[in-house]
Amino acid sequence: MPFTTHTRPVAATLVALTSLVAFAQTSATRVQTVILTIKGENHVLRTSAPTVSQLLQEQNLTLTEDQKISVPLNTPLSEGMQVAIESKAAPASAPKAAPASMKVVAPAKKETAVSRGTLSSRSSLGSLSRYEGKRVLTLMATGYGPGENGPWGNRTFMNTRVRFGVVAVDPRVIKLGTRLYVEGYGECRAEDTGGAIKGMRIDLAFDSDRVANQYGRRKVRVVILD
Repeated sequence: MPFTTHTRPVAATLVALTSLVAFAQTSATRVQTVILTIKGENHVLRTSAPTVSQLLQEQNLTLTEDQKISVPLNTPLSEGMQVAIESKAAPASAPKAAPASMKVVAPAKKETAVSRGTLSSRSSLGSLSRYEGKRVLTLMATGYGPGENGPWGNRTFMNTRVRFGVVAVDPRVIKLGTRLYVEGYGECRAEDTGGAIKGMRIDLAFDSDRVANQYGRRKVRVVILD
């Protein structure tokens, strides 16, 4: 009888410890969406790093002396958090007057990506260089979350779950089921449509409405992978 009396509290303690360990393991490996801004360009990242410092390590980024970061390096990451790496402001200096013999001209305009085309070695590829030879579109991108899908709720047109990595397109421009790479978002699949997604538009799904609203509206290059 004494054995039975002491067994119950011990068993309860073991169950509690097991649950605590499981919770800690889940928290440690939780994947979150973070928006990292570098030189004004936003990058949507999926990361399990617990702090800003470990996020930079994960992305192989090192701050230089002329750079600053918007939050302390030991700041814990949270869903939808925005982190910006910027150049330190240089001391202001008085503009120099141009000599009388010098002709002042406007800076040359940079070439912009066309709406349709194929990536080539002469293009400004940046992070898209590994997709050389693939068809590329320049689309206007917006974001949406699971709570912003109207009467369809958390389901897409293809009856899959609204989640990060799913995008809504106009099927006349991009066929449903097509694998894509969206600049600043990553590889994804066209599984949804939208009443406002017509023509050269794309809507990027996020795991939370907050992150989707933070994404805003911007032009992106979209690579057709298949």
